[in-house]
Amino acid sequence: MQRVLFVLRGDEVDAEALLEVARDLSDSDELAVCRLLPAATDAFVEGIRAQRETTTLLRRALGPRAERIAIFVAYEGDAAGLAECVEAWSPTIVRP
Repeated sequence: MQRVLFVLRGDEVDAEALLEVARDLSDSDELAVCRLLPAATDAFVEGIRAQRETTTLLRRALGPRAERIAIFVAYEGDAAGLAECVEAWSPTIVRP
C-alpha cells in the first residue's frame, strides 16, 4: 500500500496529470492532493474555491472513488504550508 501526496502548484489544475496519478493507483493505495496556491488576498475564499474545483474534477473522472481522496490547500508564501500537508498525510510518496 502506498500513500501518495500529489502536489499541484498554481491556480490552474493540471487535470490530466492528476487523473493519471489517480487512475494508476491500486485499490489499496491512498491519494491526497495538496493545492499549493500563490499567496492570495483572500486565502479563505481561494482555499474553498480550490477545494471545490479539485473535488468536482475528481468526482467527474473517478465517481465515488473521489470521496476517498483528501484535498489540502496551502500557499506559496507560507513556508510551512506544504510541510504541514506532508505532516498531516504522512505520505510514502510525494509527487510534484
